[in-house]
Amino acid sequence: MDLVAVYLNQIGRIRRLTRIEEVQYGQQVQQLQSLLQVRDRLTKELQRSPTQLEWCTAVHLSSSDLLKALMTGEIAKRRMIEANLRFVVNIAKHHTGRNLDLLDLIQEGNIGLQKAVEKFDPTKGYRFSTYAYWWIWQAITRAIAQKSRAIRLPLQTLDQINRIKKAQQQIIQQIGKPASLEAIAQQVNLPAETVRSYLCAAQPLRSLNETIDPEHEYELENVIEDDHPLPEVLLVDVCLKDDLTQLLATLPSQQQRVLSLRFGLETGEEMSLRQVSQKLQCSLETVRLLEKQAISTLRQCDSHLKAYISI
Repeated sequence: MDLVAVYLNQIGRIRRLTRIEEVQYGQQVQQLQSLLQVRDRLTKELQRSPTQLEWCTAVHLSSSDLLKALMTGEIAKRRMIEANLRFVVNIAKHHTGRNLDLLDLIQEGNIGLQKAVEKFDPTKGYRFSTYAYWWIWQAITRAIAQKSRAIRLPLQTLDQINRIKKAQQQIIQQIGKPASLEAIAQQVNLPAETVRSYLCAAQPLRSLNETIDPEHEYELENVIEDDHPLPEVLLVDVCLKDDLTQLLATLPSQQQRVLSLRFGLETGEEMSLRQVSQKLQCSLETVRLLEKQAISTLRQCDSHLKAYISI
């Protein structure tokens, strides 16, 4: 069973929140957080958990009003989290292949999402996704950094590395100088590129905070070029995909499927009309007609996707 597919199918059924709902739920969560902060303060002052009467007195609410505010806030918090789970998945997909699988990245991103919900101030005027992006991105990248501190190599790989290093030492003793890659490869009966890969895997990890120029206090991270997209670029990409998904959802399912396959919206690989026809087991003319109808419908929509053109 593909757990990722099951998870995506479940969260894909959850409706996104409107701007008005974001503000409403955000205010309810803010009230919840405020009440919890008062409770924590009382616990610290009293050195015990406050009674319900003490808590009600401190927040100037009746027992019923306090309970209602707590329940309303928890419901709002849950709805904000559930409505943005797809947003977390989109961000997590940009960080795969870094010692954590996608489900682990999603789990870490969801922790960041929860923090974003708790700290979001709807009176600031910006959309929740803009605010939440940083918290989700930070949670994911921090988890990756922590897991990368000690990379566990498979036992088979370690055996090959030890074998290569042993051959390397034998050659040095025989010829009295560093062994070439080709000589090591011949000794262990492996391709030179394979030997190179094993030797790279055996290299010790270095801290990005390692000082490489004590005089100018340059650290390693200051001289390494970051080839990953900037967070703001990823944010635009994620938001565009999310908005595009919402727009496509207005089309009939057959038209959605045709556009998705034609333009590679899911896999990143575009298909020809003939390939789509074979994939969907329908005629070429049917595919062409569905594509034409879908594009015509989308052009008539009053979409805000045009705003992305100027970015």
